[in-house]
Amino acid sequence: KQLRDITAYVHVCRSHFSHPFTRISTVYKYDAPEYDLAYSNPLYPIAPEGYFVYIQTNKVRGLYDTEELIDNLLDKEYISDDEILSNQGYVVNGVYGDKKVVKTARKNFRKM
Repeated sequence: KQLRDITAYVHVCRSHFSHPFTRISTVYKYDAPEYDLAYSNPLYPIAPEGYFVYIQTNKVRGLYDTEELIDNLLDKEYISDDEILSNQGYVVNGVYGDKKVVKTARKNFRKM
């Protein structure tokens, strides 16, 4: 879940023909906040912002190692949740009701 907090988009890979050795893959691109809502509530409708289809080569199949990726992610140091939200344009420690704070938050939200 923490990775979805610092990313703007979520890419979901699906292989066709439900076979472990299949080479045809489709990658769907979703907006991260919408994907998080849809993931937590399956009744929330979501449409991909884009997609592309490709055929995997032997080189591509050999590049990705899940265990190595997880080990590397566990060793990293991450920024705080407040800093993530402020980088995305959300008001972290503002006074709700302050017109200047609300206006800035709306402006930053529209940029996203």
